[in-house]
Amino acid sequence: MKYTIIISALVSLIIVSPTLAKSNQVLTGVELKKFFSGKTYKYVNKKGKTTAVITYNRDGTIASNRKGKKTAPGKWSVKGNKYCTSYSYRPKTKCFQVRPTKSSRKWEDLANGKLDGYFVK
Repeated sequence: MKYTIIISALVSLIIVSPTLAKSNQVLTGVELKKFFSGKTYKYVNKKGKTTAVITYNRDGTIASNRKGKKTAPGKWSVKGNKYCTSYSYRPKTKCFQVRPTKSSRKWEDLANGKLDGYFVK
């Protein structure tokens, strides 16, 4: 009986561990392409305020509708395990990482490994 409980506990850990580890990892390049290509997300800052609605077109262009401002065109690409953007208002390309959260509708946007904001479906 004792051995059955111990074995059951170990099997549970083996099954759950990869899921827990993955939730803390950033998206890979392949995952980023799938995440962004042809998708639209709300961009929410760290305070929880929606600051833009951004569309990532399949051709690598972006349309960023920022609150109270004119739509800003831009470009996006994936380099390694980072996505990179440039906009008409910020022509210098900057690269970021994306990490899943516990919610299936929200992902962390990381600048230099630190939380910058969230992508929300």
